[in-house]
Amino acid sequence: MPARRALSVIGRSIAVALALALPLHAQQPTADSREIELPDIGLSASAAITEQEENAYGAQLLRALRNYNVLIDDPIVTEYLDTLANRLVLSSRRPEQPFRFVVINDPNINAFAVPGGLIASHSGLILAAAQESEFAAVLAHEIAHVTQKHIVRAQERQRLASIPILIGSLAAAVAASRSSGDGAPAAILGGQALMQQFAINFTRDNEFEADRIGIQTLSRAGFDVHAMPRMFGILQRTYRLAPEEEPPAYLRTHPLTTTRISEAAQRAGQLAKPGGTVNSISYQLVRERVRVLAAKDRGQLFRRYDSLLEDGTAATEVRYGRALALIRALRYDEAAAELARVQAEAPNELMVQLALAELDVARKNEAGWRKRYTELEKNHPDHTVITALHAEALMSLGTPAAGEQAREVLRRLIVAGSDDPEVYERLGRASLLAGRSVRAGEAHVRAAVLRGAYEDALLQLRELARRDDLDYYARARVDAQITMLTPVVMEMRERGIRREG
Repeated sequence: MPARRALSVIGRSIAVALALALPLHAQQPTADSREIELPDIGLSASAAITEQEENAYGAQLLRALRNYNVLIDDPIVTEYLDTLANRLVLSSRRPEQPFRFVVINDPNINAFAVPGGLIASHSGLILAAAQESEFAAVLAHEIAHVTQKHIVRAQERQRLASIPILIGSLAAAVAASRSSGDGAPAAILGGQALMQQFAINFTRDNEFEADRIGIQTLSRAGFDVHAMPRMFGILQRTYRLAPEEEPPAYLRTHPLTTTRISEAAQRAGQLAKPGGTVNSISYQLVRERVRVLAAKDRGQLFRRYDSLLEDGTAATEVRYGRALALIRALRYDEAAAELARVQAEAPNELMVQLALAELDVARKNEAGWRKRYTELEKNHPDHTVITALHAEALMSLGTPAAGEQAREVLRRLIVAGSDDPEVYERLGRASLLAGRSVRAGEAHVRAAVLRGAYEDALLQLRELARRDDLDYYARARVDAQITMLTPVVMEMRERGIRREG
C-alpha cells in the first residue's frame, strides 16, 4: 500500500491517537521575550488534562504532519484559510481560544480537530465544497468540537484503556508509512475496533451539538446557514455515486443520519438571514490553487481545464488555475497569456498579482518580480504572504547579498512580533545564505521552540555553544537559552519515563 494511503488512514485516527501522547507546550510569545519562550508544563502529578496540555497536543500533531510532509504548506493558501477561519472563530462561543488551521494533501473528503485548536482539512474537502459557505460550514462544525471540548471529554472517560492501544497503533502506522508497507491500516484499524462501540455512541451526541453550535457560528459570522445541510447532501451524494467503495472519510469519523440532516435544515431555516455570504472570488481562486498543488496527474489536470475552456465561457478561477498549472509545466508564454486574461477580469485580486510575480520568478525576470514586490509591499505593508514570497524570490538568486536582503525583508515581520515558525525558518535559510551561520542557528532554534520541539531546540543550542566563533553577545544569548530550556526538557523526559513505566 502506498505511503499516501497509509497517511490517509493515519488522518482518520490521528486526532485521537495524538491527543493521548506526551504533552509538549509552547506559550504565546510576549512583547518583552522575543528570543525564546518556555512552556508552562504544570505539575507532573496532575491527572486531569490542562489547557496547556491541550495546546501541546495540537502542536505535537502539527509537528508530525510537517515532518511527514503531508501538508499543503503554501503561504497563499494558509493566509486565506487563516482569514476565513478567524472570521468564524471570532463568532464562536470561545473567541479567545487559540486555533491553527492547515490543509492536508489528501483526496479524501475529510476534516478533523484535536484539543488545543488544531483543525486540519483535507484537500479533497476543499475541492468537494463548491462554495465558500459550504467549506466554512465544515470549519464551523470542527471549531465547535474544540470549543465544546468533545475530544477532551472522550479522553477523560477512556484515557487509561486507550493510551496503549492508540499510541501503539500510531507508532505502527508511522513506521509503515515510512516504508510504504501494509502495516499501517491493520495496526490502526485493529486499535479502532477495540474502541468502536464506545466511540460511536459518544460521537453521535457530539455531532448533533457541533451541528447546532456550528450553524449558530455561521449565522453570527454572516455566512449562508443553509450551507451546513447542503454540505451534508454533497457528502451523501458522494457516497451514493460509489456505493461499492468505502464512504467518505468524513462520514466515517462524523456519522451522518437523516435526523441530523433534517435537524440541520430546520435550524438553518430558523437562523437564516438575508445577504449571507455564499461564495467569494478569493475562495474560488484558492480552491483552484489547492487543486493544482494537490494534483498528481498533470495530464488529467490540463484535460479538465481544457474541457472547461472549450466553450469560451470559463470562469476567472479556471483560467487562474490553468495559469498556475502552466507555470509548473514551464509553459511560461501560455501562462502569461492566461494571467493577462485573469488580470483583466479581476484586476484588484491580490492572488492574481502574486501569480504574476510567481511567473516572473519562474522566468528569472528579476527586474519584473523586484518591481512587483516593491509595489505590493507599498500597497500592503507587512503583509505576511508578500513578505514570505519576496524573501523566497530573493533567496532564489543564491548570493550572499540576496540572502542579506531577504533577512531585512523578513525582519519586518519579526519586529512586528511574528510567532510564525516558518518566518524564522526562512530567516535561518536567509542568514545561512548571507554567511551568518550563528544567526541562522539561532533562527532555527526559535522555530523549533515555536513548534514545541524543545529537545531539538536544546540540542541545536548545545551545538551552537561548541562553536569557537561566537562573540560575547551571541554566547550570552545561547547560554541563557540553554539555562532556560534544560529544566523543561528534563521535566518532559521524566514525564515520559513515568508514563511509559
